[in-house]
Parts: sequence; structure tokens; C-alpha cells
Amino acid sequence: TSADQVLQYTTDHVVGKMGFNDCVIYLWDEDSQRLIQHSALGYKKADDGSLQNALSLQLGEGIVGRAAQHLKTVVVNDLSIDAGYIKDIQEAASELAIPIIHANDLIGVLDSESQIKDFYTQDRVNILTTVTAMLSAKLAQTKLIAQLEKSIFKKYSSILPRSPMRVKAFLIYMEKFMP
Repeated sequence: TSADQVLQYTTDHVVGKMGFNDCVIYLWDEDSQRLIQHSALGYKKADDGSLQNALSLQLGEGIVGRAAQHLKTVVVNDLSIDAGYIKDIQEAASELAIPIIHANDLIGVLDSESQIKDFYTQDRVNILTTVTAMLSAKLAQTKLIAQLEKSIFKKYSSILPRSPMRVKAFLIYMEKFMP
């Protein structure tokens, strides 16, 4: 399972099935020091599955950047009074940004917007906070598996020069038993 598959599954099959109309997942890019949109549900997603107007934000920029910078959930239930709001393709009335954190490190931000003021009740915040915690764990696991695969292949490539598929098969087998 790749990180992109995890992100797309989260937006489409988890958040989307919970009645939310909009969700964008940003990932933190260490090299560029920016949050980059990677997956979306709602108006951001084109018919072909790609992102429309994919944004890239600095820490502290907009509500998403604020959540990432302070590693804290940001709820703005009336965007008309928040000077930090960055309008994307469509104007929204409220926004929720939850940092995706693993081992005290920023992975990204799960962001949801609504056309309804005061949409993000404590129950909705709790639901998406739980989703974000599960997403964080799965992304960390996916990253670890990719690192393990690379390490195993590098270490044993001289022994198994024609067997990268055996390594992949082993990792797929092991993934079934990893929590």
C-alpha cells in the first residue's frame, strides 16, 4: 500500500462515507518546507481523479499552515471574520484543519471546509480527529515498509540480484501481520 493509496482511501472511503462533502489532505515536504495538497474529496477533485488548483502552503500560512505550525487543531466556524483564510476554488463558511502528527513530527494536515457556518461541532471535530490519528499511524507504517523494502533490497541485492519480486512478496506477506 502506497501513501497515495492511503490518502485517497481516507478521503474517498472514510471521510466521504461519514457525510463530509470536502476534505483535502496536505503532506509536509521537508525539502521545500511546504504543505502540499495530495488528495481530495469534493470540488478539488477533478473527474480524472487529479487535484484542481493544488495548493502549496508555508507553515503559518492560512488556517492549514496555522494548524501545522502550532501542531494543534484549528476550527474556524465563521471564515468571514478570519483574516488568515485562503480561498481556494470555492468560498467556504467554516473550516477545520487537523495536523497529522506521528512521534511528534508533522506529517501533514487534514483540512475540511463547509458552506455552512458553525458546521464543525465538537462531534464532527472528534470524528475527524480520530480519522487523522488512524491516518497518521497508517502513513507511518507505509513509510516504514517502504524504508524496510529499500533496505532489504539494498542489503541483499547481491544475493538476490534477479529477485526483487521475492523481496516485494515477502514484504506483502509481512504487511498482513503488522498492526
